[in-house]
Amino acid sequence: MAATNRNIEVEIKAGRFRQDLLYRLNVIHLHIPPLRERREEIPPFIEYYFPRYCLEASKRDLQLSQEVLDLLLQYDWPGNVRELCHELQRLSLFAMDGDSVDAARLSPSIINQQIQNKPNRQEASLSETVAEVERQLIVETLIAKNGNLTHTAKKLQL
Repeated sequence: MAATNRNIEVEIKAGRFRQDLLYRLNVIHLHIPPLRERREEIPPFIEYYFPRYCLEASKRDLQLSQEVLDLLLQYDWPGNVRELCHELQRLSLFAMDGDSVDAARLSPSIINQQIQNKPNRQEASLSETVAEVERQLIVETLIAKNGNLTHTAKKLQL
């Protein structure tokens, strides 16, 4: 099995990847979109991996705050699922038993993206502000409905 985050056709044309090697490797080709394009999968990943990492770190009764869940759902995850898993593992390692993990413990890249993406309300138009509030409501409902798009749409009457 082999995986890449690069466009192999472009790499072959640029001479950075051998076409004959692609023919050897490419028995079954699967295209899996980046995690930022399938955000509805983030809550199930969190539900599976966070308790697992807590158990491995011998941590009990750890919870992720709602703010942390919101930020994890909004982050673009350039490292995809591996980056999400590393973040969850790091959060479990640095928390104390019984903690509710808050946003202050998140990696700087996650916090920085949130700051950069947040529109300045004084500079934002009404439509931008409404779009931000709408997006936040959808994210919160999606988390509350465990990533289920049908239930989220029904709840929001979409």
